[in-house]
Amino acid sequence: MNGGDKAPADVMRWCVLVFTSLLSLGSCCRTTPGRQAAPTRTVVLTPSATELPPGWSAGEFREVIERAAARWSYPNVPCGVRVVVGEPRPEWRAVQDGTNLITVRARSWCHNGRCSPTTTYPLRATAMTTTYPEGARGRSVVEGDVEVNDVFFQFLDGPGVTEGGSPRRPIRLESVLAHEIGHVLGLPDICGEIRTASGRPMTRACSPDDRERMMFAASPHESLTPADVAALCEIYPPQT
Repeated sequence: MNGGDKAPADVMRWCVLVFTSLLSLGSCCRTTPGRQAAPTRTVVLTPSATELPPGWSAGEFREVIERAAARWSYPNVPCGVRVVVGEPRPEWRAVQDGTNLITVRARSWCHNGRCSPTTTYPLRATAMTTTYPEGARGRSVVEGDVEVNDVFFQFLDGPGVTEGGSPRRPIRLESVLAHEIGHVLGLPDICGEIRTASGRPMTRACSPDDRERMMFAASPHESLTPADVAALCEIYPPQT
């Protein structure tokens, strides 16, 4: 009888043990298929509050940068990088100082506003990005500064801006920034190796697929292509 009295308790303990093991196994199996890439690096962009497009506030400038940066950032792309935008700061010089600066040049289209034969930018360039170390690409980029051409271009996504009200060429700042942020992340221009004296890329030999890419050198686009995403993930592989 003593053996018979212990049997139900032993069975109960055995059932609890099996049930607990199954729960643990089930938990493991549930998380594995749904596991997503985790960012391996965070890149912080800093808007300049010193020189802004006419009529823009620092907050509005930052919002446009955030929308442009989101295209390249986890989880919107399955790559191991998260791009965030910090608070606007008074910095305006594009120099290697540990800050990924995004600034506007509204008075003169020259590097840091100082014009010379070596620092005057091509007139038809919507923006210029300087990477550090100088000319760095890929994962070797430790910093990138973006200077935006507000001298010869009018940004249509600004507050109260309508096309045709300025002699400057109309363009969307968000599209320009999306392309330039790609450079900050280490991506090169597509079909941008050969340029005219005014800075316009020679693109006759470019394929139709290349012309659709965000990093196509000739004109900014609104969205990334699978090739853009693949190039980003090659630099920042997803961590699972």
